[in-house]
Amino acid sequence: MGSQKQFNPDGGFSAYMYEEVGTITAGGISGKVVKSKGGGAQAGLPLYANKSRIYFKMGRDGKSIEQMRVYGPDRRAKLDFDYMHPHGSFRPPRLHVHDFGIRPDGNFGHLPARGITPKERALYEALLRKAMPDCDF
Repeated sequence: MGSQKQFNPDGGFSAYMYEEVGTITAGGISGKVVKSKGGGAQAGLPLYANKSRIYFKMGRDGKSIEQMRVYGPDRRAKLDFDYMHPHGSFRPPRLHVHDFGIRPDGNFGHLPARGITPKERALYEALLRKAMPDCDF
């Protein structure tokens, strides 16, 4: 994941760390598809957004989308939607959501998995289905 060291107040994450490879739009909402240029600490999506409020992570196959991250008005990660790995009772391809906040260790990061709320489903379902057609709600 991105870290605060990688955050640029005037533009979010550094362009050299991620490559924008597309845009997905559905239901009047758009998000940018990005992939990491180097793996390692930034193998996932950044904790802080650049110019988009939604980013998608490419799957290892270079074709599918495995995660959607929504950012708040402060450009800080707010929600993760993903389905390609298990969390508790959530098994692939079941969609699960992570909120972001302060964890018990005092660090900012994603919290335990939960199901999608009716409000989130109404807002993001069209976009999620277009980006991740194999996920199960």
